Amino acid sequence: MRGISYSDNGFGGEFGYLMNGVFTPSATFSQITHYRCPPNQSGTVTISLTADDPNTILADDPPATASRQFTCWEFLVTPCSSSWVPTPTVENGLLTMPDSPGSFTATLTPAVDHLGNSMADYHTWHLDPADEPGWCLNSTQPMYRTYPLPDPYAPVTLPILDAEFRLGGGFYDLIGLQRKTARYWVESLVTTIEVDNWDFGTHGAVSVEIGLGTARLEGELNIYVSEFPIDADGNFIADAAPENSGLGAEDEEGGPGSPGDGLTRYEEYRGLQLDGVHHRMDPNLRDVFVYDQSGIYAQGNFTAAAGALSITVHQLKAGDINYATGGRAAVNPNHGTHHKVLQHCLWLVNGGLPEGFWGQAWTVGPPGDPGRTIAITVDVDKITTEMGSKTPQGASTDHVDDATNWVITYEQGHGIALHHHGNFSGATGTDDERRYSGDLNCYMRYIGDKINGASALGPAAWDALQFPTLFCTSPDNCRSRAHVDDSDPADPVPSPPAI
Repeated sequence: MRGISYSDNGFGGEFGYLMNGVFTPSATFSQITHYRCPPNQSGTVTISLTADDPNTILADDPPATASRQFTCWEFLVTPCSSSWVPTPTVENGLLTMPDSPGSFTATLTPAVDHLGNSMADYHTWHLDPADEPGWCLNSTQPMYRTYPLPDPYAPVTLPILDAEFRLGGGFYDLIGLQRKTARYWVESLVTTIEVDNWDFGTHGAVSVEIGLGTARLEGELNIYVSEFPIDADGNFIADAAPENSGLGAEDEEGGPGSPGDGLTRYEEYRGLQLDGVHHRMDPNLRDVFVYDQSGIYAQGNFTAAAGALSITVHQLKAGDINYATGGRAAVNPNHGTHHKVLQHCLWLVNGGLPEGFWGQAWTVGPPGDPGRTIAITVDVDKITTEMGSKTPQGASTDHVDDATNWVITYEQGHGIALHHHGNFSGATGTDDERRYSGDLNCYMRYIGDKINGASALGPAAWDALQFPTLFCTSPDNCRSRAHVDDSDPADPVPSPPAI
């Protein structure tokens, strides 16, 4: 007798063989060594072997069939909700409540095997959370919790993980101080566990195992973890988030000047707190951050002028800056995944300056050039005094607000790498001649000649005095020089633009 065929009697599985751990279906009897149950089906399967007598000379006996029963089992874990985007609760700059990707349920079927024995087993859940510092790019809040331990051990205080198992009762125990393994101490067919999320950029996965093996993700054939959030393109950004439209490490925002703003797509998705409120950025627009220490930012027009260059300006408050990082004015000190550079803010201060200075930016270039915060000082009192002294008798305005607007916006222009006028290849004349040249309406042009000239001509000319309103396109083309990204502090002088 020799075997001639196998059958599972309509159960729907496949016969075949294993090669280097990979199952290959085969209809050739001599190759068959294994049987694979049909996916998403469990129960008792009857496997039949049919044999025949190869010697047909003496007798031709009919084929004989023998059968045995086996248990095909399924152990599945549910996926995270496809619409979930990590959004814990922040109140007044403090993270107060976690959110959750929902519950994960593991189900073992059938309830009993082919011999009538219960299939229930101990479920051990594993958590693989992200390890991002803080809860957003610039959070300053210490994050600790006290965890009880079984007697006679005292409770232990540990840093909060980006994601943690929520063990509010039942028969779960955490195993080890890493808090990444939880076991259900009752033999079960179905268990459910919840995850608390404490980070706006969290990414991770859960898995669950029993003695027979690890649960397969529901709806998939070869995935044995349930990730959160759903991230099919692997950029660590929730697929449901509007920021999910490219690589997590890219920083390619366009607009006039150099591309990028020092923050990767993932970092802009993870976001930061501004005045105690969490914000995600638009990864299609460059972002600049200003710490307005003295409360004078609103007297300028930098938001509108930079907006025309596809740059969004955000204002930071003192509580938004992590003084403990060493990069005291960095906007992303809590960096981890997909990090490019420690990006800095512009630091705006109202303070006294030497004679002849209304404002001063201590460097010209992106906010961290050369590797530090750019400090911007504006002497509002001096502007007020000197504009008052220049105002002709009988004039209807002293233009103090206009002059303050110009100086504040002009100095912040230096913070995005905009030079004085006449600072391009081929420009001619002395420093003063070049700085007083170019578009009269540009913030980066010196306008002392306009102010002094109008003062000398009398009240009518003074009242008609016009102040800058934009960053120019020619001949200096200040717009083309905008540079925000701290990862490239070089600030080459561009060729003269076409007029």
